[in-house]
Amino acid sequence: MMFGILFSLFIVLIFIGIFAIVAFDLFGLIEKENQKFIQHWEHIASHLTFQIVITRAERSSIVATLTGKIHHFDCSMVAEISRGREHTIQSVKFEVHHPQSLQLDLGIGPQGKLVSFLSLFAGREIALEDEFFDKHFFVQGRDAATINQFLTLERKTAIYNAKQAITPVQLGITDSLIIGYLNTEKPNLQQVIYVMNQLVAVEATFFANPVQKEPDFWDSV
Repeated sequence: MMFGILFSLFIVLIFIGIFAIVAFDLFGLIEKENQKFIQHWEHIASHLTFQIVITRAERSSIVATLTGKIHHFDCSMVAEISRGREHTIQSVKFEVHHPQSLQLDLGIGPQGKLVSFLSLFAGREIALEDEFFDKHFFVQGRDAATINQFLTLERKTAIYNAKQAITPVQLGITDSLIIGYLNTEKPNLQQVIYVMNQLVAVEATFFANPVQKEPDFWDSV
């Protein structure tokens, strides 16, 4: 009787030990992946001369926030890795912030898609005086006349060209910023430079961009 109890206890202890080893290895692998994620974005930040802040939510989520300037525009990137029970999700938001609000209640996103990363689509779609642009973009704003006046040919061309160039990154525009959203693999340095250059090209049609010395890599892609 006593032998049976001791044997059962021994088996239980073995299972506990195995579970502890597996759990330790799993946490170790997760931490290695976390460090790779952090080092990846630290590498990018150092090359772009951007500031970086790392925020952790225990082991399930890490957010890397990079901030800096491209020409005179305030820019940022928010990269996140989030782990659920079944999936690991990585996403990046590329942002170019307007020097001042457009005050148009503007929302521009890809036509026919739910753009979850933008708080657009709260209002009605505006009918534009441009069938081609309207075919590719959902646009909302204060009123049709104001938005049509704001969306000059130069601006619409820059927006369309950027959308085509940065796919699969999704493009969105609000009163406060231009944003690109990617929810697949993490981009490399050259891809980051390319996407940010495209967003800044759109921003330059909204606000004048004075000539000033910039790191050569912004023109390298």
